[in-house]
Amino acid sequence: MKKRPLISLKQLNRAIYDAQTDLCRVRLWYEGAPLTEVEINMCPLPRLAIRGLFYHADNTWSRLAGYYEGKMYIPQISLAHLANTQYDSLRDVIRHEYAHAFAHHYPELIFKTEFAKVFGGSYNYGKPSKMHSDAYVSDYAKIIPMEDFAETFMVFLKRKGKMPKSFSHKRLIAKWNFVDMVIKKACKIL
Repeated sequence: MKKRPLISLKQLNRAIYDAQTDLCRVRLWYEGAPLTEVEINMCPLPRLAIRGLFYHADNTWSRLAGYYEGKMYIPQISLAHLANTQYDSLRDVIRHEYAHAFAHHYPELIFKTEFAKVFGGSYNYGKPSKMHSDAYVSDYAKIIPMEDFAETFMVFLKRKGKMPKSFSHKRLIAKWNFVDMVIKKACKIL
């Protein structure tokens, strides 16, 4: 069955609920937690991404376009569906964007040298890291370290923190362990 390119409000709300349930399972979703403050907006057309967007920076141009720092935007029209490209579920997109929100709200855990050692560059490094293809959870993760982190975080949430047995590459395991460690530090349970 071919999926439709339009995302309904009901579909979006269900995906948000499921992603927030996953965040709750790893103890990142509780009253007063920074991620509970992330506003999720459905926008009519995608702007910079074909799947979703968490906006990190605030500037005049973004505000004029209607995008604000610290907010998540999910396009109502999915270009990934229209372009007939490989795409994730809406739940995965929301999980992925929550990873960017995590980086935004916990910069002291992300913007440090350990991140660069594990992901092959700083969070904001604009070039792909040079690693074996088995060191990534998805093709999209290969783009830049920021997306590598977000994709690894997404799979971590989806798998409820249980590493797949198929993960055998030492760099991929190191990325998984990094995500696990920063989540625990954010929850103050380490």
